[in-house]
Amino acid sequence: MAAPMRSAMLILTKVSTPTNARLREFILKPPLRNFTVTSANMVRGVRRPQIKARQQNRRNIQRDEHEEGLGTELASEEDTVNSIPNAVAEILSKKTIMNNSKAATEDRASKLKYEKAGVDDKRIGRLMMLVKSRKARQQTGRVMLEGRRLITDAIESGLQAHTIFFSRLENLEGIPVHKTQAALIKVPFNDIAMWSDVVTTQGVIGVFRKPTHTSTHQSESLILPLTLICDNIREPGNLGTILRSAVAAQCEQILLTKGCVDLWEPKVLRSGAGAHFRMPIIANIPWKELPNYVGENVTVHVADNNVSGEEYSTRSSSRKSPRQVQKQRKWNQHLESDEDVLDLPPVLESKMYHEVDWRVKSALVIGGETEGLSDAALDMCDTSLGYRVHIPMPGSTESLNSAVSASVIIFEALRQNLTAAKT
Repeated sequence: MAAPMRSAMLILTKVSTPTNARLREFILKPPLRNFTVTSANMVRGVRRPQIKARQQNRRNIQRDEHEEGLGTELASEEDTVNSIPNAVAEILSKKTIMNNSKAATEDRASKLKYEKAGVDDKRIGRLMMLVKSRKARQQTGRVMLEGRRLITDAIESGLQAHTIFFSRLENLEGIPVHKTQAALIKVPFNDIAMWSDVVTTQGVIGVFRKPTHTSTHQSESLILPLTLICDNIREPGNLGTILRSAVAAQCEQILLTKGCVDLWEPKVLRSGAGAHFRMPIIANIPWKELPNYVGENVTVHVADNNVSGEEYSTRSSSRKSPRQVQKQRKWNQHLESDEDVLDLPPVLESKMYHEVDWRVKSALVIGGETEGLSDAALDMCDTSLGYRVHIPMPGSTESLNSAVSASVIIFEALRQNLTAAKT
């Protein structure tokens, strides 16, 4: 205990009565690594890491103030700032920055007008509460889009932007904000991270008005005569992928029945990659109203991989009534009454996905992986003389992902129509 106290006393004695030259040398050239004043009269610890931390904090402060339109580079005084204590350097930097703040702010405002949110500004919280829940989205007609790509696609597609929140000016790079009348509000990064749905946010969130199915843009070059019906698709990633494939193949429209995941759920938006803005999508349709959207003289098929190869190979190619086939099977199983048979869902004839003629006006029902196809979908297929569309799988996998199944069938339909267009 005696030795450390002696070295501390020696050093403190040296500091307490120096000449002016030695004091200047002591301030401008900090002592070695193992010298740090941690209290008024004690010497202990490490000095250089604290100096580096303070220098980093000073650089962060200067960068933030520069981004807010309050900063200018101090190249001429850089050597002086680095050679004096950190507290004095921070005071000098802030003083010089404030002297140039007015000109910098006016220059920024001439290029991009935005509002800086105050500490107690609650607008982002209030708006996020209106777009985070499905019920609130339906009532207000507003949705949240996150990231430069989605916001850019929405603006280019003509969606009406209400407010765009950002944390740094560079987060707006590539976004055509000049094409919209949205309010631009700069908020702290932590506020955006709090409401973000991703691990690493891009620092920009937009609140938009939901489009109607008549306001979406679709290319006139080729429209696939295929309506896609999503039945009980509960997984957001699957629904977004289905929408993306349907838009890529130029399907006529997409219909979502009641029971599907919310079309504007953030994960659906991300996996859809802008598909929401490029084709008509109608959601939350009851099955009894679905024929009004499908139209007349449309053959409705259902995608189903639960048909075994043996069942497919032994299925009659003649067009027998599915109801009669079902009755005959159940009669052979000694059911007690015909009423039990009539209450059962129909048994539909199966065809390989490439054997179906997709050149005629058709509709395809895609069921969810857990719920499968509903009885209403099978009845609609039976009424329109459609087929169970089967994708062969020589491997041991039981079934395909619903999004994969939909994509395979959609692009087979596109292939047939492209081939027919060339002939």
